[in-house]
Formats: sequence, C-alpha cells, structure tokens
Amino acid sequence: MADCAHGVKLVCLSWVSEAVDHLLRRIQYDDASGASLKDVLDPKTNPFMHAQSKLSDMATLPLESGPLRCVAHHYADADAETRQLVQDTCFNMSVSLTVQIGHYFDELTGFPFKLAKAVDPRFSEEEQRAVVEEFFRSPLCDLDLGMSKNGADNFPTRIL
Repeated sequence: MADCAHGVKLVCLSWVSEAVDHLLRRIQYDDASGASLKDVLDPKTNPFMHAQSKLSDMATLPLESGPLRCVAHHYADADAETRQLVQDTCFNMSVSLTVQIGHYFDELTGFPFKLAKAVDPRFSEEEQRAVVEEFFRSPLCDLDLGMSKNGADNFPTRIL
C-alpha cells in the first residue's frame, strides 16, 4: 500500500498542480505584455482568482464529474481504500494550494499595488478617484512603509 499511496499522491499532484502551472504561465505572459499588475487588480482578468476558482472546483465538485474526472477514471477499478485515498489527496492538495494562492494574492491587493487602478484606463474616473482617495484615508498601519507612507506624506489630499 505504501508504494500505491506514493503513486496516488504523485498522480494527484500532477493533476491538481495544473491550476498553479496555468497561473504561473499567465503571470509570465501578462508580465511580458506589461499588464500583470493591472490584470491582478481587475476581478474579470485576475489570474489568481481564476486559479483559486479552478482549485475550488477541484475540492468541491465530485471527483467523477469535476475537473479531476480523469484521475477518478484512472482509479475507477481500484479498491475502495485506494479510491478514498485519491479523493482525500486531491481534496487536501486543492485546499492547500487555494489557501497558499490566497495568501500571496492578498499581498497584491493592498497599497501601493492598488494605486495601479488610478492609471488603468479600464477603470472609470470615479473608480480611479475612489482608489486615490482611499489611499489617502488609509491609516498608517495599512500603508506600505516605503512608497505608500512617503506618497501620503508628500502629496496633497486630492490629486485627481
């Protein structure tokens, strides 16, 4: 069973990690085109949210009909213990990767990164103004002590 468990974990990892692989390729593509930060700030194009959604489907949809149905099909004839191991392993890996992506993505949703909305033409003037005003209303503990703190200290309260 130990060799089988190791093989199951490798198969599950190769399928579950596809969402993270796609995320990395998307970030590289966006970075090469100069749109990575802008895409992260727009929920419609955010590659982190896309990866989390895909991993969430892996964790919540039935193995036989969700994005991991190929894995379920591969182990369909296995004994009940192995099928349970496949289901548990895929679930645990999906949840773990979802949490890790969320942790790293959270860092990009605050200031100073959020200020990219102020110059992104995909956002309306009202949305651009709102993010700048939010920046200047943010308490010091919420601001990056480098760029954000210096910006708040050195700029007028309204720039748009």
